[in-house]
Amino acid sequence: MSAVRSVAASGSRRWLSAAAADAKNDELVFTLSVPSRSLVNNRTVKRVTVPAAEGELGLEKDGPASLLELRPGIVDVLNEDDSSDKWFIPGGFAFYNPDNTLAVSTPEGVSVDEIDEDAIKTELNQWQAKLASAETGSKEEAEATIVVDMYRELQASMGRL
Repeated sequence: MSAVRSVAASGSRRWLSAAAADAKNDELVFTLSVPSRSLVNNRTVKRVTVPAAEGELGLEKDGPASLLELRPGIVDVLNEDDSSDKWFIPGGFAFYNPDNTLAVSTPEGVSVDEIDEDAIKTELNQWQAKLASAETGSKEEAEATIVVDMYRELQASMGRL
């Protein structure tokens, strides 16, 4: 019985691979999603630069299929008209598929146009104070460390724009 399953599974994989190859997009199609909605939905773009764990990575059409862990940073979208949209994300994953679709899934995302740099400084200072007063090894210390790191990266990312 397991041999039959193996043959059936390999046959359907071949069929899916052929179907995926036939459905390949001519351009890069990008989606940026948070749990409640899509911030960018199936937009044809020239390039997307993501803050991969290994460093900044620019993805264009016809690249290799990839699954990337993302760190806090800027997702920079180069549109077909050469304009760009920039989004800050606190981390997530990018799924680059053989059909030239790229999906970024993140817990939060905000357009850099909506970011108030003074508010970042204020929040960073407040969280640094919480971190300084937190007991070593506590849940509060862990939470404050994560938030301080995220605000530092957000501040650094804004400085690189």
